[in-house]
Amino acid sequence: MKSIKPLSRTSVPLPAQTASKDELIGLVNESAKSTRTLSLTVLFNLSAASARRDQIENYRETKGFILIRTPSSIRIIGQAFNINVFDMVSDGKETSIFVPSKNKFYHFLNSQKLEQAKISVGNLRPQHVLNALAVEAIPQDSPDQVLIIEQDQEGRHSYYILDVLKKNLKHSLFLERKIWIDRFDMNIVRQKFFDPDGKLDSDVSYSKFKEVGGVPYPTEIEFRRPIEDYSLQIKVNKVKMNEVLTDDKFVLNRPQDAEFVDLSKDTKASTPSQPVF
Repeated sequence: MKSIKPLSRTSVPLPAQTASKDELIGLVNESAKSTRTLSLTVLFNLSAASARRDQIENYRETKGFILIRTPSSIRIIGQAFNINVFDMVSDGKETSIFVPSKNKFYHFLNSQKLEQAKISVGNLRPQHVLNALAVEAIPQDSPDQVLIIEQDQEGRHSYYILDVLKKNLKHSLFLERKIWIDRFDMNIVRQKFFDPDGKLDSDVSYSKFKEVGGVPYPTEIEFRRPIEDYSLQIKVNKVKMNEVLTDDKFVLNRPQDAEFVDLSKDTKASTPSQPVF
């Protein structure tokens, strides 16, 4: 006689909620709408397979602060022993970075693809962080967009996956973004971003959500950038949401004695096709 063993609690699938495509789009857009500004106190853990050794050692386990004002403004400050080791600002078009230990002030365009050796913080870019931390809304009723729903299960969790396809200049569809929604609590737990050639730009995972003003927000964010060959883990210790962030919070002035490195004029580093970000 065959014996039947009961499933352990750790192997029983979690309850799964159901939602329509329109409801999933609404969920993503509500998440985007509910985080107009973010003020985060964080711990960074940066790693890269081929970065110069000093770049990794300088910025691993770095405390810091992140200010975001959607859709495009971000400031990131990294500290060691309460002293700034880098300060970055981007408005979506241009980026400025000050590295006190090098006394260098860098300026470049977000549409440029730069060699990591050009900047002493390697390939870390504020716009990468902005894309990871602030969920972008999905335009509705766009003629240049197609949305597809997948379903998947891993372990005890089941997921809805929203595939966002866009038309390129030749009117062919390409996969722009994939969004994972956990059907247990309907939180966005992963996003993948792709370039028009199908290459993976970013792979972002979200976990350990907590309520902030009635809105769930992840306190651990991990993302990797395969093309630039680095990954970043952000542990969020403190979250302030939707407080007023004035323009001056996103202004980074160059110290008078700092060396100005203007990479925006480096035509060899520019990519004249579609913007990277």
